[in-house]
Amino acid sequence: MNQQALIANARRKALRERRKREGAFSRDDLLSLQVSTVPRWKRIVVSTFGLCSLIGGIIAMIQTDSWILASLFIAFGLMLIYIGAFKRKKTIDSALNGIDAGTTTNILDAIWDAL
Repeated sequence: MNQQALIANARRKALRERRKREGAFSRDDLLSLQVSTVPRWKRIVVSTFGLCSLIGGIIAMIQTDSWILASLFIAFGLMLIYIGAFKRKKTIDSALNGIDAGTTTNILDAIWDAL
């Protein structure tokens, strides 16, 4: 994930969390926020494949007597929908671990300035 997308996701999440909380928002609170590290279009593609597999499994269940094959398609489809919707979220701290210190400071300052 590129830095601009990480900053945009983190800003949105931080602003949402700041509105929910009544007290001060610390730097540790910022680092503990979970943001998505996969671009939205990739999650939509995975969820779409999951939906197609789910529909294919339901059609296979109705059209044929192959319950095993149909249940495998349904299970695979549900798994892909779950992965596309909920997986690959990291805390901001762990997302910034592989980046050098100067860039990390710039990213955190950009997020913090939005608050």
